[in-house]
Amino acid sequence: LVVLFYTNSPFLVGLCYALGFLAEFVVGYFGGALVDSFNRRKTLITIAISQAALISMIPILHHFNLLHIPLLLVISFCVDLLISLYGIADRSIIPEIVKREDLPKANSYMQMSMSIATSIGPSLAGIFITVLGLFNSLWITFSGFILLIFSIRL
Repeated sequence: LVVLFYTNSPFLVGLCYALGFLAEFVVGYFGGALVDSFNRRKTLITIAISQAALISMIPILHHFNLLHIPLLLVISFCVDLLISLYGIADRSIIPEIVKREDLPKANSYMQMSMSIATSIGPSLAGIFITVLGLFNSLWITFSGFILLIFSIRL
C-alpha cells in the first residue's frame, strides 16, 4: 500500500510482491540450516527486533521526506525475508518447549492461531488504516512486534 501511495503504479506494487516471493524462496532454501545453527529463542527475538526496526523506518523516513521507492523495496524485501525466517524458527521451536506427547495439540493450536490471524488480520489492518492513516497504522504493527519480543522473552 505504501508503494501504491507513492507511485500509483500497479507494476511497482507487483514488483514488491515479486520481491516478497523471492525472499520466501531464498529463505526456503537456506532458512532451515540457518535457524538450526543458532539458539531459536534468541533467533526469534532478533528477528522480531529487526522487523520492528524496519517497520518503524517507513513512517519515520516518510515523516522526514526521505522515503523513496528503491529504499522502500529494500525494506519490504528484508521484512519479507524476516517473516519467512521467523515462520521457520517459530515452527521449529515447538518441539523444544512442548512435551513430546503434547506436540499434536501444540501444533494444532499453532495452526488454529495462524488461521485466525490470517482471516482476521487483513480486516483489522483495514480498520487501522482507515482510522489512523497508512503511515500511523504502521506503529500498530511496530507495537505488535514489541509485544512479541516481550512474550518470547517470557
